[in-house]
Amino acid sequence: MALIKDENIIGDFDQITYIRAKTKDKLFSIKITPPLREILIRFYNAENENQDYVFPILSKDNSKYQVHETITNNLKRQNVYLKRITSELGLPPFAIYTARHT
Repeated sequence: MALIKDENIIGDFDQITYIRAKTKDKLFSIKITPPLREILIRFYNAENENQDYVFPILSKDNSKYQVHETITNNLKRQNVYLKRITSELGLPPFAIYTARHT
């Protein structure tokens, strides 16, 4: 999601289309649900010329290395937060990878 750009949002927040960086040969199209639409509208700012990406995680000035490092660091931070939340709720710990694939 960090790599989603304005041009990936189709229509009036109807779909997100992108080519996955890992495979580079398949176009993915995701229907935007109402909760996701609310999140995208909150962060979407087409008038902000300094921001290439929808979410304020990356900037257009980031190098490939900086993009990778920023995403990796954010995933680590999310895993720390998930560990705290699951501990407080008495749930077995899991990582963002698990959450993405269930």
